[in-house]
Amino acid sequence: MKIVLIESTIGAGAVKGHPEHFANGFAGAAAAAGADLAIVTHHNGDSTLGGGRICIPVLTYSAHDHISRDKYDAKLQAYRIGRERFAADLHGIHDALTNTDLFILPTASSRELSGLALWLTEVGQRSRIAAIFHWGGTRGYESGSLEAALLRQAAREVDKAKPLATWFGATQNSLAQALEGPLGRAVQVTPSLTFFCEGASGSPRSSRIRIGIMGGVRREKGAGLLDKIAVLLGRDERIELIIQCHGVDRSSWLLARLAGQPNVTLLHEWLDEDAMLSMCASLDLAILPYDRWVYGQAISGVFTLLAGVGVPSVVPSSTWMSDRIAADETAGVVYHRSSAEEVADSVRYAITQLDNLSLACKIKSEAWRMRYSADSITKELLELSGTDID
Repeated sequence: MKIVLIESTIGAGAVKGHPEHFANGFAGAAAAAGADLAIVTHHNGDSTLGGGRICIPVLTYSAHDHISRDKYDAKLQAYRIGRERFAADLHGIHDALTNTDLFILPTASSRELSGLALWLTEVGQRSRIAAIFHWGGTRGYESGSLEAALLRQAAREVDKAKPLATWFGATQNSLAQALEGPLGRAVQVTPSLTFFCEGASGSPRSSRIRIGIMGGVRREKGAGLLDKIAVLLGRDERIELIIQCHGVDRSSWLLARLAGQPNVTLLHEWLDEDAMLSMCASLDLAILPYDRWVYGQAISGVFTLLAGVGVPSVVPSSTWMSDRIAADETAGVVYHRSSAEEVADSVRYAITQLDNLSLACKIKSEAWRMRYSADSITKELLELSGTDID
């Protein structure tokens, strides 16, 4: 069977961890099952992924690109321009896409779904389509909203393409329910696209408490709080504070300030999958000071990795992460006010409870890996393509 995985965010910038992780993991499973897989990525991407997988870097825009800056109809223009450009990009690699049994959009957007369906219609090819949505929340796709209207247009384009089968997923239950209306199809909850390697282990424990601020230095991941958090915690001699800051200019004022704090270590280099998992496993505690609005609607791959290796986290309330702690699926500490002072106080409290938190997190980690591994969704997609799974 032939499968084409289209991931426009790979190669589009510093944000590449989760999409590349899933592409590599799925590629390994496809190869083991004997399926023929092609990976199509952003035109700035490399011809191979971190795991050595061959890919075709051709896509003009990523799912994150705004495309239009018009203050009145930017989203509508982005949809129109993006779908047509996406279809044109696929026309440019037509020979590599013929006779494909399944097209997968692991980080789906309305315009990419529409662009794929438009290309299929134009070339007269009937295939199966799978798409996984990560953002939007219940408010984003309310009846009458522009996002709902654009997704409805994409669904009509899919209908016009007459696919052999369609499969839609969303990373949260509320998002899945919100998508079903404009899509006019059932949407399955796919709670994680994370693969867990066997036997992940970190560095030997040091005498200090290793606390990681993971996921990179970005606005939605609490970049505005990092300076003060480092000041408040970095002088505590019990703590070794490790901050992941790949993709950030080393000469930036923020990194200069962070580097000047005692007991702070900056991780400038990109960590490949094995290194990232080992780094997570080496921590005693993690801080994820993420934006509530974004992570109330989106899952966190970093949090998923940490819980999978038994490391507790300090996270904001009203997020997917805090919901997992409240559901007793993993262990951690939840703070309620997005200030550096409250984050630091929550970290200090977590330190007083660290033995209990670590034990609870370790006990729950096996069940977590079973629940949130991408293995089950990978098997389902391979079966959708017609690949025989032993």
